[in-house]
Amino acid sequence: MAALSRYGRLLFAGSKRVLSRSFFGSSREGGKGSQSKVLGGTSAPVYELQVHNVKPEHMKDYLSLTEDQYTRLNSSSSIPVDLIGSWTVQVGLNVDQTLHLWRYKDGYETMDKVWTCLKEDKEWQDYSHNKLANQIYSRSSQVLVAFTFWDPAGLESETKRGLYEMRTYTLKAGTTIEWGHEWRQGLKFRDKREAVGGWFSQIGEMHVVHHLWGYENLVDRRDTRQQAWQEPGWDQCVRETVPLIRHMEARILRPNSFSPLQ
Repeated sequence: MAALSRYGRLLFAGSKRVLSRSFFGSSREGGKGSQSKVLGGTSAPVYELQVHNVKPEHMKDYLSLTEDQYTRLNSSSSIPVDLIGSWTVQVGLNVDQTLHLWRYKDGYETMDKVWTCLKEDKEWQDYSHNKLANQIYSRSSQVLVAFTFWDPAGLESETKRGLYEMRTYTLKAGTTIEWGHEWRQGLKFRDKREAVGGWFSQIGEMHVVHHLWGYENLVDRRDTRQQAWQEPGWDQCVRETVPLIRHMEARILRPNSFSPLQ
């Protein structure tokens, strides 16, 4: 309750400052270069987050079929794409939903090459346009760039976490750089073991940020998050970033059997 009431006070304090941002802009949103260059560097890989809304009665068959295809792609030497993680939503707005995170190591050049390869891959085309169509309601994807201040080692960890949380924030237009500025400092107050990855959207729904956290279980999540409030400086990160948010969603995820991140 103490953390909750503190959060409420910070939200109120931040709401007063957001009015000045709305009229006068943010002093931290300036700087030379595009948003992707300022926050993601100039030679970073790009990522694709695929979201599938699965028909409940087909979930078992869907996972089996998807495992076959994703494992095949991930092990192929001719298709240069890496599956980082694959999860099923356990708690969220849609619990019959799966998330798949892919990495294109050399950026858009790699993505173009993969798309060309998949267009000519008959097995993939049959999966994507025929078999998959019968098992899902809808699908969407976003192209993402990772924040440079987020340690990429979190994506390479062989530690079996067991439970993940994807926090998705839709920000007010023009505030992503300010978000990155605050989180560059704020991430220092979070447990390094829980920080898996952080990205912002480049194609698809815009002004969207994703933070991925890893835990052993819900108790570990609770304790780790409460510990952050004991760190001087974490409250400032919350105070400065809450007013930038238009909408947010938290999803608890379980890794699928074929997910590299477990």
